[in-house]
Parts: sequence; C-alpha cells; structure tokens
Amino acid sequence: MSWYELLLFLHILAIATWFGSGLAIVILASRALHAGGAVFGTFSINANWWASRAHPSAGVVLLLTGFGMIGDSEVWSFSDTWVVIGVIGLVAAFGVGGALIGRSAGELAERVETAGGSLAEDARPLAERVILYSRIELAVLVLVIADMVAKPGA
Repeated sequence: MSWYELLLFLHILAIATWFGSGLAIVILASRALHAGGAVFGTFSINANWWASRAHPSAGVVLLLTGFGMIGDSEVWSFSDTWVVIGVIGLVAAFGVGGALIGRSAGELAERVETAGGSLAEDARPLAERVILYSRIELAVLVLVIADMVAKPGA
C-alpha cells in the first residue's frame, strides 16, 4: 500500500464515520423525539457525547489526509476547483457543527440533565432545532462527498 492509498483509506474512513454517525443520530433522534421524555433525554445525552468527540476528530482527519494526498500527488493541486470546493464545504460543515449543533446540543444536554434526564416540553423546540441543524450539516457533507467523487474542473 502506497502512502497515497493509506491517506485515501483514512480519508474515506473519516467521512464514513462523520456522515454515517450523523445520519444515524438524525434518524434515531427523530424517533426518540417522537417517543419524548426519558427516551429522548437518554438518547440526546449519549448522542451529544459521541458527536462532540467523533465528528470534530473525523473532520481533522479529513483535512489532514486530504492535504496529505494533494501534497503527495503529482496530478492534483491545492488550486483545483474540486479541492477548493471541498475545503470550503468542510469549513461550512465545521461551522454548522461547532457554531450551531455543538452549542445547541450542549444546551439541550444541560436542560435534559436539569430535568432529571427527560425532555421537558419547553425544550422540545431546541431539540427540533438541533435535529434541523444536523440535517443541514448532513446536506453539506453530501455536497462535499459529491464534489470529491465528481471532481468538477479536473
């Protein structure tokens, strides 16, 4: 296995981790929100714990391995359109994840813990907002994945 192939493997593994766990969280969050109460409370605390660690880590691995592959390649360049689009997309996903999801999910986890591990009805709009932000992040990641596959301008 070449250096490039190792970086590509880690790159794909990182996006699979971020996107796959994000998709699972959104689907399970919607089901848990429908069940409400302690079901959602338990889910949201655990999902927040996982996503706050796995998603930023996967994003860092994506950037590092992506830069490593471009640096190792004689074919691709940092100025290629698809590379620029991919980096902008990842920055946007980081922004949605950190500024919107992270803060809102943290607040939601605190409110759930304050309510004894259950989702209080007044916290429901916040839970719905976290799910919406997560869907937006997934949409951005889908666009980044499509960009990486299609490589526009290459």
